[in-house]
Amino acid sequence: MIKGDPYVSLVVRNFNGLSFLQQYLSSVVDAAETSVHATEVIVVDDGSTDHSVAYMKEHWPQVHVVAMPHNTGHAPAANKAIMESRGEIVVALDNDVRLDLDAVDPLICHFQDERVFAVNSKIIVPRLGDVNESVKVAKLHHGMLYLGCVADPPEQPVPILYATACAVAYRKSVFIELGGFDTLYPPLYWDDTDLSYRARKRGYEVLYEPLSRVEHWYGGSTDPTRLRQVAKRKWENYFLFIWKNFTDSGLTARHFAWLPIVLANSVVKGDRDMAPGFAAALKQFRKARKARSWEKAAERVGDVEILQRFSVPPAIECECRCESKGEHGS
Repeated sequence: MIKGDPYVSLVVRNFNGLSFLQQYLSSVVDAAETSVHATEVIVVDDGSTDHSVAYMKEHWPQVHVVAMPHNTGHAPAANKAIMESRGEIVVALDNDVRLDLDAVDPLICHFQDERVFAVNSKIIVPRLGDVNESVKVAKLHHGMLYLGCVADPPEQPVPILYATACAVAYRKSVFIELGGFDTLYPPLYWDDTDLSYRARKRGYEVLYEPLSRVEHWYGGSTDPTRLRQVAKRKWENYFLFIWKNFTDSGLTARHFAWLPIVLANSVVKGDRDMAPGFAAALKQFRKARKARSWEKAAERVGDVEILQRFSVPPAIECECRCESKGEHGS
């Protein structure tokens, strides 16, 4: 249990995001300085070639820069920065996120409860009409997992299926226990879903805190020329997530029984990304199944219990997609 006044580290992930740092880093520094807690701001730069590091050293000397020697992808870079941070609580942020001045402290109070692993901010997406993408739910259909966001989230803290890593506070000791973000997943997508899901299966809680408000540009870190590659990678990581994390034999059997039909339907409907994503994931099938055995051994809460708890309520509108919406800027 965290007692007293925990130290808080704000960790921003950046890759060739100079323009975002120029727009949004000041909000991170201001929020850190406004917090009643002792804080530090860290930017992990994942091998940028756009002078991001030089900019920060010139304009933000109070920010600790962790410069990766080359581009490693989200998971290795984020893991390194979080492991090197001094905070008992780590607030992980994307470089295209603007924090409200009082965004930090509402997250931290929840960690007095030793069961809490992660707390998501209220994530507003201006480019999507100020949608709140924070409260995550799920649906199972034909052996496939669909994720989405509740359209009109409550204005009080509630449990959520997983925390989006663009703006989330993690308990560092549990982050270490889980081994951080899993490098099995190529960037981008699903590694933040995986992290929260593994925590839930070990009995930890993941929450949404609407008093911590941020704005996320959403997708701003993604190179427009790589959109097809990203779409394929979403499906690759989607399949890896299921093969690694679904330890319930019934769910697993239904998934593999329906999989040929689902793949065939995707081709008929003109989806050019699912089948290539599946083929890419298949190359890592053995790694995913080996990791599954580790997850099964650590499991305290089963898949069915978790997914029933966070299934789509029939009275609540939900946009369900086979993806995690977090952008990581790598």
